[in-house]
Amino acid sequence: MARDFTLLELNYPGALEVDDVGHIRCPTIEEIVTCRVQVNDKIVLHGEDAYNYHLELLVITRAKILERFSQVLEEETLKGLEELSLFNVIILIPELREQLSESLNFFFEEDVVFDLEHDVFRLFQDYSEEVGVISDDNFVEVKNLILKRCHVSPPKVTEGKRRSKKMIEYDKKLEEGRRRSRKWKNSQEAMELGNIVSKMAARVRGADINDIYTWTIFQLYEQFGEINVGIQIDTIMKRWSTWGQDDFDFTMWYQPRNTD
Repeated sequence: MARDFTLLELNYPGALEVDDVGHIRCPTIEEIVTCRVQVNDKIVLHGEDAYNYHLELLVITRAKILERFSQVLEEETLKGLEELSLFNVIILIPELREQLSESLNFFFEEDVVFDLEHDVFRLFQDYSEEVGVISDDNFVEVKNLILKRCHVSPPKVTEGKRRSKKMIEYDKKLEEGRRRSRKWKNSQEAMELGNIVSKMAARVRGADINDIYTWTIFQLYEQFGEINVGIQIDTIMKRWSTWGQDDFDFTMWYQPRNTD
């Protein structure tokens, strides 16, 4: 497949084609707000929580999945699953397979259906014409393209060894302590979409808060990053104009940001 998206493409609001797969779309903020997912008989997720649910299996590693099921699966079964790829682990667990199917349908223009006989996801246009396939061969590449469309950095390590049950319990205690930290709560709240939308509406000239909801999630994060850089450059320029003696690099404002 060997496909990557340029910044010009990523800023584009329409769907982007991936040969032999389908068209990856980028949700708008309005679509995220109105997103709804029925997780089970008791749990329904809305808005940003539903959106994060769709992203979950695209950022998780195989080791994390096995750790999640370490309390309900036998050690021998877990060791067997460790020999499989991330894709094959997901499709072997019915609840994860269903979640991945919902997520792929959210991010692709086409209708995505799992083929139980051949262990692949088939993509159809107008419910009839097959346009592509997602399989073990291209899953990691496809999911990384989806993440890039959403301005999310793909995980650098897709495989790895799961930790022992003792280490999992230890990490849970550390995580619980972190969640009680005021600094952690403040950093989490700062990056919530509602806060970013408000800040962007106050900063973007000629746009009100209603306009921001028509942006894609990539456009929102990209412009948020550009404004952050602009604020830093303005601060540096003010200091330079007062005390600076060396030449100032006036090309700084249009240099590409390193977002890796």
